[in-house]
Amino acid sequence: MLFRQRFLDGIREGAITLAFRRWRRPSVRAGGTLLTAAGQLAIVSVEEVAMTAISDADARRAGYAARDELVTELRARAEGKVYRIELGPLRPDPRVALRQMVALEDAQQQEISTRLQRLDDRSGDGPWTRRTLDLIRANPGLRAADLCRLAGQDKLQFKLNVRKLKMLGLTESLEVGYRLSPRGAAWLSRAVALCVAMLVLCATIAAQTAQPADTPAVTVRGQTYTPRSILARNMGSDEDQTTAFPPHKVIGNVYYVGTRTLSSFLITTTAGHILINSTYERNVRTVAKSVEQLGFKFSDVRLLLGTHAHGDHQEGDALVKELTGAQVMAMREDVPALEAMRPTGKPHPIDRVLRDGEEVSLGGTTLVAHLTPGHTRGCTTWTMKAAEGGKTFNVVFACSYRAPGTVTPDIEAEFARTFKMLRTLPCDVPLGDHPAQYNMAAKYARLAASGSNPFVDAANCWAEAEIQEAMFRAQLDLQRKSAK
Repeated sequence: MLFRQRFLDGIREGAITLAFRRWRRPSVRAGGTLLTAAGQLAIVSVEEVAMTAISDADARRAGYAARDELVTELRARAEGKVYRIELGPLRPDPRVALRQMVALEDAQQQEISTRLQRLDDRSGDGPWTRRTLDLIRANPGLRAADLCRLAGQDKLQFKLNVRKLKMLGLTESLEVGYRLSPRGAAWLSRAVALCVAMLVLCATIAAQTAQPADTPAVTVRGQTYTPRSILARNMGSDEDQTTAFPPHKVIGNVYYVGTRTLSSFLITTTAGHILINSTYERNVRTVAKSVEQLGFKFSDVRLLLGTHAHGDHQEGDALVKELTGAQVMAMREDVPALEAMRPTGKPHPIDRVLRDGEEVSLGGTTLVAHLTPGHTRGCTTWTMKAAEGGKTFNVVFACSYRAPGTVTPDIEAEFARTFKMLRTLPCDVPLGDHPAQYNMAAKYARLAASGSNPFVDAANCWAEAEIQEAMFRAQLDLQRKSAK
């Protein structure tokens, strides 16, 4: 449950004592507390109510000028029941005092170590807590985007991990980046000192901080791939992620407007335009400039779609909506991850929740949303038809099919479904949310010299899926052997 700044100010001043939310299920409970930027807020009661039961007095207690303003905001969210949340007193954030507790007794040191170990044990990507603390200690004030690359994680997951450390009082946020709190620095210094006297503990911590082996390796169509080589191919450098690739026509009414390594596609229609993938928030104006260079108006974007809920693909959604007023649509299974994606504190907009197989239409162009989970729960592969040269072509905007470091039974089942379903999709023009997935640079270089459109490449429609399926199955084999 999140509050915009004006509501936080009202809560702090005691003017706001009530809140209303539309939820599929409540995210707070009666008798509990909620940590906010203003402090720890007590939750007195949480009750389902009919919208018609909300009075003008209720709306004023919730910080709205009138009931109509509150009801309009609640109705903007299409799904869920309406809940009335009675707010109690606001107390100081206990984490602030916790961060200053540097005189750690042996029991306190061990308690922190135990809680960090539990976080590591529950992680699907292996131990991360000590590695993250070391990174923050060595790089105070470094942007989260740069820290997550050093950690080998996507930005959203990295920020969620840092938030868990913050709950333990070990880190604190700066205007840019993070630093260790006095408590975090004290625990880490003592942990290092204990390594000298405790060789077993030292070996465990060293195993946590060591970079995992770059395995398995798979060979597909004569090319060998490893997990790191695929990640490096997809992401490139920071400069690659933010520098515009020459905007160009792909086929029919489909255009590329992304960066060197992060795809963004513009689909033009007579009724306005569709954008697939906003990428990072810092890239939105770069994408807008590419749209304008092609002779179109960025303000004419009416629909914003995405492939999956990772920051490098959909972090910029709120800014695109702010600049264009576009309707943001997302696959149902990715909604929780998207709602947690809040660059600079802005709520992530979702105007329509999609289900597998639903169509999205604008100006005579129809796209179909196909649920292809695995990389994320709601990973979405989009398909459409494009006309060029008197012919009609099947265009596929592929989601990422890369498996995480640890494949759980749920993820295994998701990928098994995804890889089977993909081959049933008609495809003439394969595209992807990273340009390297469909060899964009080489095809672009052939545009001027080739008499035919190099992006029409039916023979390689599922080349990327072959690579990722081979890696997925190799990872499973390696996991099963390690478990014996």
